Amino acid sequence: MKENNVWKEIEKFDFDSPPSEYGFSVRLAYENGWSLNFTQKAIEEYKKFMFLASISKEMVSPSEIVDTVWHQHLLFSHFYANFCQKLGKWIDHVPSTHQASEKHTFVQAKKHTKELYREYFGEMPKDIWQNNSILEDFRKNTKAKISKQQIDIVAFFMFILLFYPFRKLLEPVLLEIPGTNFLFIYPILIAFVGIGLWIFTSNYFQKSIKDIMPKILLLQNLHPLELIYMQKRKLEFVIHAITNELFRKDCIQINNLNRLEITDKQVDKTFFEQIIYNYIHEQKAVYYTDLMNNFIYQPVFTQISKFVDDFDKAVSSSKIYLNYHLVKLTAYYITFSIGLSRFFLGIERDKPVGYLMGMLILFLIISHFYNLYLNEIFVSKIIPNNYCIKEKHTLISLDSSKYLGWEYLTMGHAVIVSSFAPIITFYKHKQNEDGSNASSCGSGCSSGGSCGSSCGGGCGGCGG
Repeated sequence: MKENNVWKEIEKFDFDSPPSEYGFSVRLAYENGWSLNFTQKAIEEYKKFMFLASISKEMVSPSEIVDTVWHQHLLFSHFYANFCQKLGKWIDHVPSTHQASEKHTFVQAKKHTKELYREYFGEMPKDIWQNNSILEDFRKNTKAKISKQQIDIVAFFMFILLFYPFRKLLEPVLLEIPGTNFLFIYPILIAFVGIGLWIFTSNYFQKSIKDIMPKILLLQNLHPLELIYMQKRKLEFVIHAITNELFRKDCIQINNLNRLEITDKQVDKTFFEQIIYNYIHEQKAVYYTDLMNNFIYQPVFTQISKFVDDFDKAVSSSKIYLNYHLVKLTAYYITFSIGLSRFFLGIERDKPVGYLMGMLILFLIISHFYNLYLNEIFVSKIIPNNYCIKEKHTLISLDSSKYLGWEYLTMGHAVIVSSFAPIITFYKHKQNEDGSNASSCGSGCSSGGSCGSSCGGGCGGCGG
């Protein structure tokens, strides 16, 4: 009975109370490159581990990930002391020195921990208790035998080695095509290759995500705010989604100076909603540009971009990406070789090649940017789209207020509250107009008065 009471106390213990811009979970996620849901799961498993430590008469041993949470908790000394009071027992952290004499002790501790965990909580989640990092499952299931750099080097030397025989093979065909006709046909060929690559890439990545998603818990449990960032690659859209939810819940409103201010309505808010709500409350009233500039580089939001960017790097070294990369390079080199063969043939026959040279340079430039676009498809389109298809059905029957960002992810700007839409439009306008100085209007006119005429009447002045 006493154990049940202890667990109830630990289970409801909030590591983010009160919500802070660089509190426990934010710091944990930011410093380790963890996703939002994975961080919360790691904290929950840490609670279970500490409960087991408090009731066990033998040593218990954490996993690598649980130990990471424990290390950070120890840094919050008063917080840790309060937590141990709830446990009814001070839990010492005993680090391993990796000496041979300790091995048996820690092996036994791990075995005992597993048995005790199974008795109280069932099977241990593999992603927390067996893996050493958040991306371990992904890397194991998508491990490549060769790196991108090696593929690039081999492909380049193969191009150098095979270009001359390839050119000689094509020469009879190229000689049959008049120069003006080739200048017409070659861009069409490039367009067909581009379209073909896009179709192949989309289908290949779609098949790949269906194959690996059931094997990787991380991909099954992404937060909508992370998916929004994946889609847009700008944190401002994440902040739009959260602020929009506050408008939908009638927690904030726009005053007659086009500033955001809180209302008297008290409703449950998610962690991110509370962070933005608290900032508006502290400022009394704030221009949206100032709110955006305050948060856009804060760890509370950059934790999202950090995780997605780390995941992106893992994707770019995976066999999923490298198989596609090999097909893409082959298509590019063959297409380029055809044009280059015609170019050298023209030089040998004293024909004008200026237009063709320009076309080849243009091909290289366009290929570079098109390559960047294709590389992003897996993370920015395929993964979010898989969630969108699933969540469109879910949202019909569930209370959307509990699902921060899902509607914004699935329906985009269509779900923006009407009173908030002009503020977003104004913010975008200022971003396009002033670039990084988007806040100059809001901050420069904070004293009121003449702001309306200088900053555009569409949003009533500096309300962006």
